[in-house]
Amino acid sequence: MENNKDKILLEKWIYKLENLAQQIRGGKFPEVILKKSTFDLIYILERISELKINAEVEMSSATQEKLKKYLKSIEAIGFYSQCLILWSHRILDILNKISNIEIPDDLRIARNILVAHYGTANGELKEKLDIKKGFIISPKFSPDGSFEYVIGPLGSLKSTASSLELNEINQLYKKYCHGEPNCNIWNVSFKILCSGKNKCRSDLKKIEDFIRNNGGVITNSKRIMEYVINSIDNYLARNA
Repeated sequence: MENNKDKILLEKWIYKLENLAQQIRGGKFPEVILKKSTFDLIYILERISELKINAEVEMSSATQEKLKKYLKSIEAIGFYSQCLILWSHRILDILNKISNIEIPDDLRIARNILVAHYGTANGELKEKLDIKKGFIISPKFSPDGSFEYVIGPLGSLKSTASSLELNEINQLYKKYCHGEPNCNIWNVSFKILCSGKNKCRSDLKKIEDFIRNNGGVITNSKRIMEYVINSIDNYLARNA
């Protein structure tokens, strides 16, 4: 059932983007690039959907050939998941310039960290990252079919962050997510960034520094794709 949910969500995004891409008109450079980039994003989603089939393996009974396909598929899913961030940001960057549509902070931070890759890690985190640990190794699919974008070795942030940093990020969570239940420290930065409160911009550097210094979840594919689809839809509605 969970695998069907993954497939349904990916197919829903592909269907919606195909419909929107066909509606993009205009021969000027921004419109042409917007349309092409949207079709590029569709291709990226299609590849992730195809690769997931080989990544769905019962490890205990898998043959060597299936395990080999599994490992290659996981590696490729990681690559296309990174592409999803880059192309989503590219689309929103175009829309920002031609229609003043904002780029959400979590996507901007994720894109900037990805572009700079491991060089953006600081402090203790920098010492812990290596070629096999870091940004988007093999995204974990959630029951709803989305997957998370993470920086840092998987584990407890308490082993990386200082008590001062942990206290500060927890205070920010209480400030921007007032009334919400306690959150796993691994997700706390993401929860603050997605709180929908623009006031967090005054503390944005603190949140970004915490992620870069200590790791954690930055964003997820469902939030990115829904934002991209809604932004293109709004652009088309304004220019109908």
